[in-house]
Amino acid sequence: MSKTYRWAIVGLGNIAHSFVKYFDQPDGEIYAVCSRSQEKANAFAAEHNIPKAYGNLDELLADEQVDIVYVATPHNYHIDTILPALRAGKHVLSEKAITMSSTQLAIANDELATVALTFRAKMPKRGIVAYENGYFTVDTYPRADSATFTDSEGHTETITAGDSTNAMNYEIADMQKMVAGELHNTSLAKTTDVMDIMTAARAQWDFRYPFEN
Repeated sequence: MSKTYRWAIVGLGNIAHSFVKYFDQPDGEIYAVCSRSQEKANAFAAEHNIPKAYGNLDELLADEQVDIVYVATPHNYHIDTILPALRAGKHVLSEKAITMSSTQLAIANDELATVALTFRAKMPKRGIVAYENGYFTVDTYPRADSATFTDSEGHTETITAGDSTNAMNYEIADMQKMVAGELHNTSLAKTTDVMDIMTAARAQWDFRYPFEN
């Protein structure tokens, strides 16, 4: 009999609603939600028929039924959930950006068990991959289900694969496979590379968030 992985969502904004909408795992369930407001947690849980609602992170992490924590708070608060969750023995799936900087991620590295990074943006994204004899155009990257190849003479061909509306569910399925030891976790190394690039770029631009000290 396979294990049922029980998920908990921390942070109940728009992305949390999307997570619940697309969650569809035969061996997983959304078991609990957590917000700084107990009232908000109760309302979210009632709306989506989720068994447990917490207004305190420590109480959520003390729940032994929770296997995986999905961090959907604003990214400046990610580290405040990631570290306690890992120290409580939970697996963690975090929204982007995983932390504020490479420095924060380096602190978390001592604790990290299984962490995956998801990308989401409100602005349209287009990826272009150029070759000697043509190029691919990928719209709505990185959650695309089609790509258009244009050759050197201007002829085009569209390639389709997968279902972009189910993209988040693919990530959830991969996370559960990593926890089960069925899939090698390469996300931490990739996430570290991304954070190094972002931190270096911010330093070059002398860019600071309003909430940074």
